[in-house]
This record gives sequence, structure tokens and C-alpha cells, in this order.
Amino acid sequence: MSTTDFTKPEYRFNSNTFGIKSNDDIVPITQDCGLFPGVHDDYLVYNVGRTEVYCEVQYGTKVLCYGNSDTATVQPGEIKVLSNRGRNYYVTALKIYNNTGERAVVHCANARQILHFGGKGTRCAVGIKYVSYIGSGLPGLIKTFWPDNQPSIWDRISDKVEALVDKRILERIEHILSRDVTCYRDRIAELSRQIEESRPREYLRANYVNIAQHVIDFENVFVFDKQVPDYRTVNQYILPYYSLTVLMKVSFYVIGIRYRQRIGLTNGDIEKILYCARSTIYGCKANLGANKYIENMYLEVSSERKALKYICIWNHLVENLTYKGIYNDVVTYSTFFGRQTPKQIAWAIPEERNEPLSPSLVSFKIGSSYILGTVCKDVVTVEFNDALLIKMEVFGTGAVDRLRLHFSDGRDINVGENCSNHNAVFELENHHIVGMFVASDNWSLRASRQL
Repeated sequence: MSTTDFTKPEYRFNSNTFGIKSNDDIVPITQDCGLFPGVHDDYLVYNVGRTEVYCEVQYGTKVLCYGNSDTATVQPGEIKVLSNRGRNYYVTALKIYNNTGERAVVHCANARQILHFGGKGTRCAVGIKYVSYIGSGLPGLIKTFWPDNQPSIWDRISDKVEALVDKRILERIEHILSRDVTCYRDRIAELSRQIEESRPREYLRANYVNIAQHVIDFENVFVFDKQVPDYRTVNQYILPYYSLTVLMKVSFYVIGIRYRQRIGLTNGDIEKILYCARSTIYGCKANLGANKYIENMYLEVSSERKALKYICIWNHLVENLTYKGIYNDVVTYSTFFGRQTPKQIAWAIPEERNEPLSPSLVSFKIGSSYILGTVCKDVVTVEFNDALLIKMEVFGTGAVDRLRLHFSDGRDINVGENCSNHNAVFELENHHIVGMFVASDNWSLRASRQL
């Protein structure tokens, strides 16, 4: 076994978190001693998912597996160490099987996964992704939903829902993506090119209006009815397809209104386009509307919060036609600083998360307080004085040594001691910080659990 003291602050775990599709297996970690056999480190498996996994430590050479040195079944929430028995091996590998119908998520580690913290740490980007400003026009719309040399944002969802819905549903969705969604991409790209070439306005107007009419109710192709077994659950799983389609449509409508002069749209065209945009999100006699559809689904399954972040975006687009930015007043999540820990991952995995990690969007009360984890004897209280926390700087080498809090009333408050020049800044335009999650369960923090 390695004799390195990994409790020292200059070492840290990387995230080492892996997803395993249903009825599949992975080899997330291997150890290779090269020409001469040697003692290998044991493997740790932390099951942070919702389904059991079966693990093997295989030994042999690079080309042939001779057998297993240890095996274990790891239940959700369990941590198990699989041993190499202290014997000499050329190559060992941790192999993990998911023999269930659900996606499994595991955190794996051994000494090789501890990285020396010589510079800036690895970041795992989560939360808000890039959404183009409407001021960037149709080119920005295309770049956002169909980025160059990358899958469309609809295609990226397919990997996440693959294990959740029936194969026939997936085939139907793939048909929609390959035919209809691709067709709209090509038509919008062609219109964008024509605008850049300053084609006659009559031609541009006819092309734009034709696309605007064709996308009416297009989002409903991602809504299944009673003819599909368990259609309500299916609709919940594929809700991201629906939400992104609504956002694309509303963005296209608003871009047309803002570029009306360049496209050559008439006052009558603008009235019809604005009606289509409002009907899409607010509904009309023939259409429930995206807001009501998502609200009804949210009431049925409280974990479906991801789609809610789009509601305020498209509402703001339609109600503020001259504002060229994106406004979002829903809780979102930032990157992490320091070391991503197993407990942090585990708390983020479950479909149901209680307050304060997932504030209730219906009953959240200002001034609510919660206590999670442990509290040390050194406590510092920071008074907000009705101000908002708009920016936070974090300093430390692999852990948090100091916080610098920036408030909307101009105050800057420091908490902790500055022991490092390495820092990260948490700030997002038109947003404020409503909470933070601090974890100290990383192995390298066992000797000193300090904030």
C-alpha cells in the first residue's frame, strides 16, 4: 500500500464519479506495475445512486485476466473497500456491473486517483449553461441550439433518457429529431444567411412567416397521450425536449419582432407573431400553454424542477421585447471549489431533495433556517441587513480558507484567514446567491476538518 500521507492539504480527490447504464459494465480504474509485479492499492466504491452494483477486482496482464482478487455487491448508500490482498500483481482493474434497469452512479477511488494540487483545481461545470442573447439574432439562436460540430441540445438529452423510456418511444423521438428538428435548423440557417446577404424584404418576410406558421404547436410532438402506456411518466421523462422546443420557438418569434425592419415584417405580422408567442407559453382556447402544462406536471411530480427554469426566461422574452439579455429568477447551481466529495455527490443525486438543498418553489419562506451536518465551536455571524449577496470570492488550496462576501449595499465582509492565492469567484449577472453547500467528508480532510 502507498505510504503517502494524503491528509496533507496539497493533495485532493478528483470527482471520480461514474454513471453506468442499465445492464452495462465499466472499468473506471486500473493499476499497472509495468515489467515487474508489485503491490497494488485497494479500491473503494461508494454507491451514490439508487440501484445496487456488483464489483470485481480483476488481476492479470494487459492482455489476459487470470481471476478476481475480491468481489462485492454494493447497495445504494454503501461504501465498500475491495482488497488486492497485499499480493504482487502486474495489472489490476476495478470492474463494476449494473444488472438493473436503472442508471447506476458510483464514486470510486484509490491512491492513483489522488492528484497533486500544484495549480488550479479541476472544475465540474454544472447549473446554468450558455443561452445566447436575443441581440445576437438568428446566428446566436443557431449557435445555441445547434452548435457547430456538436450534437444539438435535443440530441444531448437522448443519452440521459435512454434508460428511462421504452425503445419505441426513443425511436419516435429520434425520428422527430432527425427529420423535423433538423429541418427547422436548416430553414432558420438559410433565413439567417439570406438576411446577411440583404435579400429583398418581401422574400425575407415570406420565408420568416412561413417558418413561424410551421412551428405552431410543434412542441406538442413531445407530448404523448393515452395511446402510449404510462404516458404521464413518459411525458415527465421527456419534458426537457418539450421545454427546449418552446424556448427555441419563443426565441425565434422574439427575434423576428426585434428585427422586424430588417426582415420586412408588417404591423399585422407582428400582431400575429406576438399572439403565437403568447399562446405558446400562456395558452389559448385551443392550447393549454407551456406554463400551465409544466405547472400541472410539477404538481404531479415535485422533482421535475429543471423545466421550471425556462418559464421565467420565455416569459421575460415576451414581456420585455426591447431587453436583449436573459433573465432567470429560478434557483440554479454553480460550479464547485476545492474538492468534490462523495457526500456532496450523494446529496445531489436523489430525485427528491429536501430544503434547503432544493428550496421549495411553492412554499419557500424568507427567513427560514436549517442546520445540516456539524457545527464547530468557532462561529461567525454575518448580518445581511436586508441586502442581497451578489458575489462571493473563495480562497484556499484544495479547501476553503477564506470567504469574501459582496453585498448589494456595497459592503464587503471577510470570513476566515487567507492562506492561499488560489481563488474562485461565484457571480452571475442579474442573480444573487441564496445558499451554499460546504462539505468536509473528503478523505484528505479527515485529519483537519476546517472551513
